[in-house]
Amino acid sequence: MSQSRVGRVWCKLLLCIRRVLRGGVMSQPGEGRVWQLTPAETEDPLAALSAHLQKAGLTEGWCLLQRTVDIRLLSLDADLARLSERVVAYPHGRIFTPDWELRWATEGDDLSWLALGEAEPPPLPEGWQVQPAPYTWKLGALMEIRLWGEYRPKAGFFSVPRIPRPLDYPLPKGVKPQSGDEVVLQARWYRRNGIIEFTRYCGLELAPRTGEGGREAGGEGHGQSV
Repeated sequence: MSQSRVGRVWCKLLLCIRRVLRGGVMSQPGEGRVWQLTPAETEDPLAALSAHLQKAGLTEGWCLLQRTVDIRLLSLDADLARLSERVVAYPHGRIFTPDWELRWATEGDDLSWLALGEAEPPPLPEGWQVQPAPYTWKLGALMEIRLWGEYRPKAGFFSVPRIPRPLDYPLPKGVKPQSGDEVVLQARWYRRNGIIEFTRYCGLELAPRTGEGGREAGGEGHGQSV
């Protein structure tokens, strides 16, 4: 393999998999659980879910929407009422809070649902069926995935020179970034038989600057346009 090819491979790896462990291994991380979900047949599942979460009074949570051309991060506090209309064009997504994650994936005409957590499944609309997995997963330590950009107070948004557009991140209520702050996506690994099978997202928070836009050695970027 040529030197330039090796360089490109390493660059790609660094841009995709850098993760910073936060605070070391927890003393008693517990066990991870996964549930397969089946919505009621007579309803629009996303509309029913967003209405149910509103009724349940969910105030802290986020939604990550994914498709080939872009990725979006939304705050459930601001966007829950419009969740079903926003996600219709995104075949993959996940709603996540510090306690659980609910994800969906579209394959052709099929829409599949999974829930991940350490205790109970998330609050679900009446009529949804919940099938727990027959085993549990070993939890990894809480880790941080640093997102692209640092805060520019004069501009009022996050940015990084290599991405020619503002980056918008839905921070928790009352959290005000300072100059140079970065955003980290908190997550946990779900491991079984020594293999990481799931990564559950837990939340967003600010972190002090570590390098150019948080990318001293690369990292995962979920930046989005304002």
